[in-house]
Amino acid sequence: PEVIANGFAEKVLRMKSMVYKDIAFIATVYSAEITGSQRPPTQGVDLWLLAKKDGLWKITSVVNEVVPVGQELPDEPEWKF
Repeated sequence: PEVIANGFAEKVLRMKSMVYKDIAFIATVYSAEITGSQRPPTQGVDLWLLAKKDGLWKITSVVNEVVPVGQELPDEPEWKF
């Protein structure tokens, strides 16, 4: 409905990555909004896992969490491995 008519915008605010040989982990914090909507943009976190096959990076999985209204993410999350 509104997305089809007006479009969708997403902007990466922060990104952190770790690469080891043929595997990689990328965490992004983003802001997303429906173009022209009266609703404020939302923030979320995407976690991407990648594997290199035949010299090309392939996405193996993606998980997402939307930050609830009124909650803030820290400027630099403490990623623990």
